[in-house]
Amino acid sequence: MLTSSIHFISIWIVLLPVVAGIIRVQKFDLDAWIIWLLVIFASFPQLVHYYINDVQHPLEKLSYNVYTYAEFILLSFLFSNKLTGKIRKLIFRITVGAYIVILVARLLISSPDNSFDNTLVSINNYFYAIWILMIIREQFEKSEIISLDYYSSFFWYMLGI
Repeated sequence: MLTSSIHFISIWIVLLPVVAGIIRVQKFDLDAWIIWLLVIFASFPQLVHYYINDVQHPLEKLSYNVYTYAEFILLSFLFSNKLTGKIRKLIFRITVGAYIVILVARLLISSPDNSFDNTLVSINNYFYAIWILMIIREQFEKSEIISLDYYSSFFWYMLGI
């Protein structure tokens, strides 16, 4: 009972922003579009799990794995124009390149519908942390006070990660 209640809540945590995005789509900037697409991609595994309700089903594993890949791609677009400076941009490109190599290697080893690849989720989060820390460091270098724009969708998404 508790598990089904938690899963029901997790579905709505994803679906409500999709609906809110539909209502506010006219006012989106590029960052908001990327975040909204990310939430739309996140809704697919949630809905697949709701209807199939079998974590061992290949379609569930495939939907979660495809979301993991899509999340990295979309967040790469989101962060790509936020970093300045040659070294930061180089580190960003190296992490994206490393991810592509790791992803191809993992796909050659195992099909995405065989098992959920939690290793890639961990790698994603590691790279996101690097990107966020580079942005915070950049802000700190500009002034002694970190001044991120509280009104931008990017700030709130970065805070959520």
